[in-house]
Amino acid sequence: MSSGTKPPVITPLQTELQTAVISSTTVIKTIRDFPLKGRKLLLRMDFNVPLSAADATTGERTIEDDTRITEAVPTIKYAMEQGAKIILASHLGRPEGKRKTEFSLEPVAQRLAALL
Repeated sequence: MSSGTKPPVITPLQTELQTAVISSTTVIKTIRDFPLKGRKLLLRMDFNVPLSAADATTGERTIEDDTRITEAVPTIKYAMEQGAKIILASHLGRPEGKRKTEFSLEPVAQRLAALL
């Protein structure tokens, strides 16, 4: 790129699942560009959602905004429909290498199960 040329702006194509053309020579492939039947598919998801403070009696936390989860559902469903064996990976917060219950993905797993 020359010094006066700005890099292309890349916007998320979460629910569109279409091929994005960045420039006349560069194409980003999407999940629809790969055969998935019978394959193991690791999906790194951004499920870092805002949670409420822990309930005083049960200690449970609830999701305050599930947008990141609902936006991932079309991709997950597509992979399921195509016969992929799906492994989801994510994190919540910054536990600094230690297991902390306040960063549990259990509320996310429950919400995702309800949506699927």
